[in-house]
Amino acid sequence: MKHAVFGVLLALFSPWVLSQCLVYGEVSSVDLGKMYSHTLAAEKLLVNKHERLKQCAASDKALMEAQYELGIFWSQFGVESSKAVDYLTEVKHFYAKNIKWNRLKYAKAILGLAESNYLNGRFQISLSLINEFDDLTKQYTDLPNTLKQDAASLLLLLAIALDSIIDIDVSGYNPKSDLSVFYVSLDRKSAHTNNDGLDSDLLYRDELRRLTRWLQYQVFKGNKSINEDAISDLDWWITHKIGRENTDELYLSYALARLPFEKNRCTSSSARFIQEKFRQSQIESQINLIAATALIAQCQNSKVESEQHLANYLQLLDEYYGAMPPQFSIEVLLPIRQSSNDLIENISWPALSNGWDHLVKLIQLKEIGSVARSPARFDADGLGDLNARKAFVEQEQLSNLYFKLSANHYSSENTHLAKVRNQLNALTKRISVEYPKLLSANFKRAVAVKDIKQFLPGNGQIIMFTSTDNTFCGVNITNTQTKGTCNNFSKAKWFERVSALRQSVISNDVDIPQTSANVSAYLALGTLINTTKSEVYLYSQELLNGLPVNVLTEPENKSWLAEKYNVARLLNLSLFTAEYSPNKNKFLRRLAVANPLYNNLLMAKVDYSGLDSLNIAYKQDSRSASNSLLSLSALPETELEAKSFIQNTSHGTLLTAKKATEQNIREKLTENWDIAIFSTHTVFPNSSNQLEYPALALTPESTEELNDGLLLSNDIAAMSINQTWVILAACDTALSIGSRSNLGSLLESFSLAGANSVLASHWKVNSIETVYFMDTLSAMLEKHENASLALWETRRSMLKQYPPRAWSAFDNYF
Repeated sequence: MKHAVFGVLLALFSPWVLSQCLVYGEVSSVDLGKMYSHTLAAEKLLVNKHERLKQCAASDKALMEAQYELGIFWSQFGVESSKAVDYLTEVKHFYAKNIKWNRLKYAKAILGLAESNYLNGRFQISLSLINEFDDLTKQYTDLPNTLKQDAASLLLLLAIALDSIIDIDVSGYNPKSDLSVFYVSLDRKSAHTNNDGLDSDLLYRDELRRLTRWLQYQVFKGNKSINEDAISDLDWWITHKIGRENTDELYLSYALARLPFEKNRCTSSSARFIQEKFRQSQIESQINLIAATALIAQCQNSKVESEQHLANYLQLLDEYYGAMPPQFSIEVLLPIRQSSNDLIENISWPALSNGWDHLVKLIQLKEIGSVARSPARFDADGLGDLNARKAFVEQEQLSNLYFKLSANHYSSENTHLAKVRNQLNALTKRISVEYPKLLSANFKRAVAVKDIKQFLPGNGQIIMFTSTDNTFCGVNITNTQTKGTCNNFSKAKWFERVSALRQSVISNDVDIPQTSANVSAYLALGTLINTTKSEVYLYSQELLNGLPVNVLTEPENKSWLAEKYNVARLLNLSLFTAEYSPNKNKFLRRLAVANPLYNNLLMAKVDYSGLDSLNIAYKQDSRSASNSLLSLSALPETELEAKSFIQNTSHGTLLTAKKATEQNIREKLTENWDIAIFSTHTVFPNSSNQLEYPALALTPESTEELNDGLLLSNDIAAMSINQTWVILAACDTALSIGSRSNLGSLLESFSLAGANSVLASHWKVNSIETVYFMDTLSAMLEKHENASLALWETRRSMLKQYPPRAWSAFDNYF
């Protein structure tokens, strides 16, 4: 009986199911555009269509068509970017079976993947897809120019994201061709609308997205001299011919990109539209929601409401970080970078009940620009796992190589470029299975102020800084209070003052005190520093980069900061989420590497016979930081320096001359050392040496990469250095070859490898002065179990007899 009833129901229901399958199978993306231009409604229809086709056991072709429509839709509107990547990857593989007959959809799938990978923080993959699209346009010249414009405009966003890593040619995008679309009806010629006005959204959608990217790029380049008449015309056309409600998320992105050009930030038409969508909870894109929340926080009359929205903004931002790869920085996505800068400039932090605590969280999120500065560095399921870190380093190396090849040979027809791309794709696939946290960290990045206070030493204080082009803010944290200040600021003048102080110290000028006082005043040390706390941890990589902080001036009596305060640098605030003992032991196990045999021709591995002798000139009194491998001279004095470190210890190992090889050092570093000191030359990448990363120069045994006498920063990052205090007694070891490079810094590579802390230099240190500094430090370690205290006493014992250059070149980084 049950079977009979079921059969009757099936017979009655089947025609309806079949009709639904046919209806959904026949609906095209153009029809959907005419029916539903609103994001939420269209998305719902597309999702239902895809689900219905799966229930109907539709053909692979029909399923892929629906999946294509949904993936392209998500990528265009900047929502569900992870799902879009999954869907469009399948679509791309499906259409790849017959590209010739599916080239348009194949091309759109590639661009949709490029956009969604960009939104997921996977910029190398995004760039490789654009290169792949470029190859496709050469093979199929009939692909629409609008798609080429799309690819060129996406390069604008990648140029922002990859700034300082790669120079991207953005000349291919011409905004005039997009603006001209909106000018068609200015002379009352035919408009791009039909009677109901609905298909105008389809025709204008791509132009609107491209112009939004162009506006973002103008902000990035600091260009605000845009033709206001053209923008006003564009605003009018969008409002009257398309209708804002029909472009919702796209217009929202455009409105946010318009804000920097608005005179009245909170009352402009763009701001009012953003506020309206926010109140109606009609913002789907996470990036747009973050940027809109920042605007809402700035435009509240009530301080209580402003603080509430500010807290929501920081929570959204932290959650967004959690979905990104561990090396992700908010600086790479302009809408988010702009929102954080706007908050710093426009929020009255002292007027809020917890304003300074909120600013501490924002500063942390702004400062994380590499894995060494991210809490992900300590994640046991991610970068804290040695095998996962090795996979990450390999991925970074391949990505950097890909960026370099892309810059020099844009077309992926280049065999090497294609090979690297395939290797990257295979590695990324393996990482997604074995180490998913390298693609999505899945935890919050900012440390709560209460946690910092709980574990901060009673005699300690953290001073952190941040700035925009126009505003400077600093915050002081002790275990009992948080206070701060914000002032007008010129970033250009700041770096001029830092440069002047560095030069003054290195040259031992008589005006060092006055130059130092100028820099100290700019940092508002007189307001920020707590004179009752002697341990000072300074946190800011961008503003303090290259700054000899110990030679700053103490505000009360104008003495050197190092005279009254034990100053250290913080790379990572996550150290204060648990009880942390920075180098507190007797340092009985010590490894010293010094005075390698520099077989320069073997290390160079290339013919230098045609080089101009000026290019390999070398100052004999410094530990070079030379760019030429042929200029490395012997450093016999470093052997005495190293011996002083290992004497009077129960377990000391000295690697010098023939023993100071890369292979020996790799093997030794796997042991548990209290101190590892490297007294040698540093070498940085340059066209003359063909290096990709900074390196410590050692004794080469062969031309093989693992024993060629160059311990590269990428090699170091893939090691396991068990809570060792690493001392880099060489030149410029705190220097990074890129502001957001994960492997471009010896300092950060040792930190990533697990060093307890790293003592690194800010300039080309004088070798004789360094010998004395290290000898004094070694003697102080016999008196003090705390390395930080020994380092402080070393500076204080020297500052009365020696110029600042001798005792301020090295800072200790945690």
